Amino acid sequence: QRGVFREVCEVAQRAIEGQDCAVLCYGAAGSGKTHTFVGPLDSSGASCGTDPAGGLVQQFAQRLFECIEEQSLNGDVFVVEASFLQVCSSSSGTDLLADLFSEGGPTLQVLPDPFNAEAYMVEGLRTVPVRTAAQIWELLETGMQRHVKRSMELRQLGLPCAHCVLTLRVERMGFDEGMLDMVVRQGKVVLVDLAGSESIDETYDTEGCFSMLWAPAAPTQPNLVLMQILRQFLLEAYVLLIATI
Repeated sequence: QRGVFREVCEVAQRAIEGQDCAVLCYGAAGSGKTHTFVGPLDSSGASCGTDPAGGLVQQFAQRLFECIEEQSLNGDVFVVEASFLQVCSSSSGTDLLADLFSEGGPTLQVLPDPFNAEAYMVEGLRTVPVRTAAQIWELLETGMQRHVKRSMELRQLGLPCAHCVLTLRVERMGFDEGMLDMVVRQGKVVLVDLAGSESIDETYDTEGCFSMLWAPAAPTQPNLVLMQILRQFLLEAYVLLIATI
């Protein structure tokens, strides 16, 4: 996994330079996607988030704030915000959304982004300011506990496994060399634990994974919300796909 983590940590530098990035964990159910994503979980979803060597999310958060600390020596100012969304897509085309940073809260709704014709936003999703990697680890552990609990409830209703979408928005304010005016750059990173594919063959079908997300979405199509959220990144961003087998 060290090679995978090195690739993920390179995404941190792209984010603070203002580039949008997506990291997708994809593969068959039981192949180790969630373990790769956040490290080992107990039955409640605990004991994952606070280990800095736990999974790719912890490694990414650690490297992100190392990059921020390095750039801050040059006088740059950073603002980082996080959100954590669960998406359950059924074969009927009905998508169930849950805010993993909040217990209860408002009904979530996916709407077109008024500032970007290619993007969508989740209205009502809680966004949390974070100042350290440790804050992300703590939020991650709480969110994964909610994800595990809710996933068990969904399975009891006969619904499929759910996707997890952790989004980090990085805003950087500073002066470029030779420039007198302050420059503001915004990068956004989505780290996604995709729900398991039941067929092991699908693990190797990376083209199928991307074509599913790129395809025009019908109103009743499964994964509609996931496609709406990720399509902006697949069209415009740096994408790292991690396939587990």
